[in-house]
Amino acid sequence: TRAVICVFVNGVPLRVSDSGAQKRTFCYYTDTIDGLDRCLQHASELPLHGNDTFNIGGDINEISMEDLAHMMVDLAVEKGVLEEPLEIQLQYNKMYSQPFNDKWNRMPDISKARKVLGFNPTVTLRDGLSEMFSHGPAHHNQLPKEERAGEGSGVLQ
Repeated sequence: TRAVICVFVNGVPLRVSDSGAQKRTFCYYTDTIDGLDRCLQHASELPLHGNDTFNIGGDINEISMEDLAHMMVDLAVEKGVLEEPLEIQLQYNKMYSQPFNDKWNRMPDISKARKVLGFNPTVTLRDGLSEMFSHGPAHHNQLPKEERAGEGSGVLQ
């Protein structure tokens, strides 16, 4: 997130890996903390040496990387982080991660966490990003100088 914020602060074009059609899901940090808290509570109720495994994440915010880039730019302008929209560059046939790490779609199956823990992420991607950008450009300009300088990674995969 910080690297992408640096791209916004510096006005560098936002690069999207390949066609931007890859889909990802997102889970706002408050939902993640709630899920982890529920896991710890569940673990405390297990018998000695018992264990269990859960996926904690979001399944309500699936979005393509190109659509995410547009949503982020629109929100950054709306919140005053940017004065005008950044250019979004689709980097066809260019991947920024190892092939084994770049699945086309990523969405966790959280059905077990829902059933056993009562976990239910509630913060939409738009609301989470809006909150992130609501701190305004002055806040984002307080990032360490080395993070503000240059392009940062600023790549959505």
